[in-house]
Amino acid sequence: MQSNGVEVALRTTTDREIASTAPMGWLAFMFASYIRPGPESDRHIRFMGGDVSCRECGVTRVSHGISQRIDAAPLDFEDGTFISNIVTLSTFWVLPFTYIVIQPAPEQDEMLYAMLFEPGDEVRFAVFDWWKANGESLETAPLAVDWQWIVRNPEPLTTYDFKVKIFYGPTKGRNPAHLAFKHWMSWSAIQSQLKEQRGRPNAPGAR
Repeated sequence: MQSNGVEVALRTTTDREIASTAPMGWLAFMFASYIRPGPESDRHIRFMGGDVSCRECGVTRVSHGISQRIDAAPLDFEDGTFISNIVTLSTFWVLPFTYIVIQPAPEQDEMLYAMLFEPGDEVRFAVFDWWKANGESLETAPLAVDWQWIVRNPEPLTTYDFKVKIFYGPTKGRNPAHLAFKHWMSWSAIQSQLKEQRGRPNAPGAR
């Protein structure tokens, strides 16, 4: 997986006027991947989830819209706010990874494009498919595979960090996304333990 993945990190620091920048008590950072998945692809994102009443959530497919973590509170909005790209569906996710299966051409193998997130981050999965509305063909229309990072109750002059692993590689079926996520979580846990150990007095690598 390491040869097929890239880690993306974001660090943002608020200013003194964050209260006026985020009057409703949250910030949203949006990331988009514009993909041409090919006419043979089904143009869905997949994740482990379901509706709010699900007890054993399975793989859920979404072709247009946004899904949030099952225990995340709704966001508040000011009256008149344009919120078309942040309103959520009735579906929720329970594990922090999402993926799309791409088949560039009928004679080519399916490829997995997966996004793997830290468990503690509040992330929303999104996919926007406007090919019919824009009058485009499936051969040329891109698919917007997005994710949104939410920071609640941001404090002035405070730094916030976010990390995501993006994986792209061949797949035979749907299991590789879950395996990639488990690998990512194991690696992330090891890195966190090493960082904590280096911060202790007299620990190897401590300064």
